[in-house]
Amino acid sequence: MRKSRKTADRSKLQTVYFVVFLFLVIIPVALIGIGTLGTLHNVMLNSAVEQVHLTQENVSSILSSEIRASSLQLAHLMYVNNRQILSLATAAAQSDNMSLRYSYYTELANTVNHIIKPGSEIMSLKLYMKTGESIYPKEEITTPYSIIKEEPWYQAAMENKDKVQVGTYNIQKVYPSNNSFHHDSFIIVCAMSPDNITGEENNIETTAVFIRSQADNIISNYNRFSYKKMGFMYITDSNDNLLILRNAPYPDFLNSGGKTKAPGKIIVTVQPETNWKIVSVVDSSVLMHDFYRIMFIVAGITFCLLVLFIIFSRYFLETVIRPVNLMIQGLEKVESGNFTVHIEPCGHSEVRKMIESFNHTVSRLKTVNEEKDLERRKKFEAELKTLQSQINPHFLVNAL
Repeated sequence: MRKSRKTADRSKLQTVYFVVFLFLVIIPVALIGIGTLGTLHNVMLNSAVEQVHLTQENVSSILSSEIRASSLQLAHLMYVNNRQILSLATAAAQSDNMSLRYSYYTELANTVNHIIKPGSEIMSLKLYMKTGESIYPKEEITTPYSIIKEEPWYQAAMENKDKVQVGTYNIQKVYPSNNSFHHDSFIIVCAMSPDNITGEENNIETTAVFIRSQADNIISNYNRFSYKKMGFMYITDSNDNLLILRNAPYPDFLNSGGKTKAPGKIIVTVQPETNWKIVSVVDSSVLMHDFYRIMFIVAGITFCLLVLFIIFSRYFLETVIRPVNLMIQGLEKVESGNFTVHIEPCGHSEVRKMIESFNHTVSRLKTVNEEKDLERRKKFEAELKTLQSQINPHFLVNAL
């Protein structure tokens, strides 16, 4: 019973060390590592998302600038010089004389080209008459009027007179008469139906300008060169109908009713003038690529620290704990009367010195104990001789 208790006492120091090491080193390092990685994950995720948002905001800003400039340009074209363009377009449409009609067309084209700023992205200007005829002083759009009038922006312009309505045009339907624009260009349409116009000009139903947006090139280059870090970008309308698809896989998840899962995190910025959605789809592994790299570095550093802690623990156990346990065992033997105990000095220099002092103390105790035993034996022998010397004369006297 006593032996088991002493064994437990001897292991107490080592147990205390392991418990302290666990709660003051291992667990804090693990918690700090997990907390750091969690915080770093959120910071880098927010940073990556913010970077995508900044690109989307740039596209949105370009669209806003183009829409505002085109809207002002459209209003200017309709009402400049006392509605000169409307008058010329009406005259050209109503003229039966081909020579005179050509003259009106030429003057109309020159007037439009003079008003439109050089370098403008307006690819076409078209005036739709109530008779179904259309006048195009700048680049013809060869889409039938029956299709044009069903477009949402055309209907909105008819319902909201004298207000510019903005929309986009199906990239498969718009084909300018020449090849100055790609057939897959992203085209913005600004349309306005004039109101409170009397006389012959009242025959004009709607005027529309078609603009090739610079956002088209930005998204095309973005999807070509930045998709590995920032995913693919699309533009949809407010009902998630696709408007721009450039150098990117078709987004099957749009309008799937949740049946098709998006291949990554969806980041959306809404364009304020049109409520179009600038949508980026980024694979989570791509979005967090830098985080994973840093995570592996932090994990590697943490692992190295733990290995160093373990090496230190082994060193500490061998140089401090183990020698102290040996001394405890030696003290128990001395306590039981065994003075032949000798512990081989080991461990750290201070511990070695303590063991040497222990050995010296035990050796001194053994010498003192032996001297006392020798002294007691001598004293006993002397007393015995004295007693014998007293007994022998008395025995002789009594015998006589």
